[in-house]
Amino acid sequence: MIKGIKMAGIRDMLKRFGDAMTASAFAEEGEAGIAREILSRDKNSWKNVVLGTDTLEISPKALGYAAGLSCRMGAGLEILHLISPDDKGDMDAGPGTLVGGGVGLTEVTQRPEGGRTIYHVVPWRGTLIDGLLHILEGRRDIISIVIGRPVQGNKRLSGLLKRLGCPVIIPEKGAA
Repeated sequence: MIKGIKMAGIRDMLKRFGDAMTASAFAEEGEAGIAREILSRDKNSWKNVVLGTDTLEISPKALGYAAGLSCRMGAGLEILHLISPDDKGDMDAGPGTLVGGGVGLTEVTQRPEGGRTIYHVVPWRGTLIDGLLHILEGRRDIISIVIGRPVQGNKRLSGLLKRLGCPVIIPEKGAA
């Protein structure tokens, strides 16, 4: 190990240098689009925008917002659907019917570039904020959290923001 520099840092620097050289070779050949793609890939590809909800039907507005945000950021979309174990039987129809207004979950989350969408149904007794804190605590792959319904309690939201270190967005009207 070179004094003051960790091996992981050197590997990361060499990978970025290799990507830059590959991109410059494409740019010299007139393939600027490919060069830009090489330079921008992998920045957020391992990160996620998380949509958290605890209602039986996912809000189309919140889902559309979360899916659009994840597309713009080049990140994955992770949907955490926290439900009471008593309501688990209502979920048997499958995720295609869980979005309000007759919109299917798969229709909203499909992305032209084939981004990844992860969907979890999590049995949970308690508040949405407590559930998100419990499930997401310590994770470093979260860019932003979108809350699927208005919630009460600014202290709880600020606690979520501080503990997870990422923006919390509530796209629904009437959010506290």
